[in-house]
Amino acid sequence: MIRPNSNSPTTYCLGINILFSQNCSIENNIVREVSIYFRSCNNLELRNNTLVSEIEGFTLLTFFLAINVEITQNDFLGSEHDGISAASTSNLTISNNTFDVGIRCLNLYDVQHTIIIYNSFYNSLDYAIWINVYSFNATIYHNNFFDNNLAGDSQCYNEDTESIWYNMVLSEGNYWNDLGSNSTYSIDGPAGSVDLYPLINPIYN
Repeated sequence: MIRPNSNSPTTYCLGINILFSQNCSIENNIVREVSIYFRSCNNLELRNNTLVSEIEGFTLLTFFLAINVEITQNDFLGSEHDGISAASTSNLTISNNTFDVGIRCLNLYDVQHTIIIYNSFYNSLDYAIWINVYSFNATIYHNNFFDNNLAGDSQCYNEDTESIWYNMVLSEGNYWNDLGSNSTYSIDGPAGSVDLYPLINPIYN
């Protein structure tokens, strides 16, 4: 477990790399201008942290070959980089986070069984969420999307035909600030995904 010491609430370091580990938790830190990288790890938790950087071409948090990952109650901030990139990862839960980053908030490559719920995504120049064709079984609902990919037609992109952008039991999807008068919201990408039940107002847990 990584926590701040009692003398300083801010973590300044060259980077956090966690390899071939199990049962890891990073809690209650402010991490500036560095990345956190997990590889070949199981049972990970990132809770109540602030990750911020203005370094161009930077990714704040990266997972590779990870199983059972929970990312909750964190802030991902900055103007020149991505928030989270996950690859070859399974059982990923991303909940109650705030993303206000410059490029993309979430990149999912070959990620299986993902739940994305109660997050807010702001101001990405590109898509807020990008899911590639090798990923499958993502459920995305009860999130807020504000002013992402303003140059395009949709705030998210999806290649995975098994991803669902709403909760089928509740018949509730996500809040999109560019929904306008439409009754559904289309997601860019070859999967042809649609949020069938977009929310009228922002939602917070």
